[in-house]
Amino acid sequence: MKKAISISWTLTPIDFATVSPGFMANARLNLGWPTNITVAALTNVYVDLYINGSDLQGLSGAAAGPPPVIIESGNITYANSTHNNYNSTGPQPPGSEYWHTLNNQRPGSSTRGDFTNWGMVPNRTDVYGYWNITIPILLPGGTPGGQYGGDVVATAVDAGTSPM
Repeated sequence: MKKAISISWTLTPIDFATVSPGFMANARLNLGWPTNITVAALTNVYVDLYINGSDLQGLSGAAAGPPPVIIESGNITYANSTHNNYNSTGPQPPGSEYWHTLNNQRPGSSTRGDFTNWGMVPNRTDVYGYWNITIPILLPGGTPGGQYGGDVVATAVDAGTSPM
């Protein structure tokens, strides 16, 4: 049997609105609060899900530089939710979430996905994630204002396989 993996991800974009330096904010409702990775019906193996991302680079205003200001990906965290258990107020069940730091690279070997319930995911399954950000104070005057943007990538691999 030939293996098939198909996912889709509602992720355009994760929007944190305006956040002042030194503060944290959740993503806006339905713009990262939550996101949804769907393991499609065409998938015929169990999959592990992984996420990685790039640092946020200044795109406009003073943040655009020169040189552009960077907010490290480590200032971005995300939590998981149990399969098919969506709640717009946050991860479910409440208080049981684990916040995971976004990294620029995937793990070097399989760890059953970023979270336990992101491993061995069957087809026809929705996997929700919730995002927040902490804006660092880079200079005594604060982080330059403007818009920032970067990339977040999801990878699905055959369960137990390295996500390389």
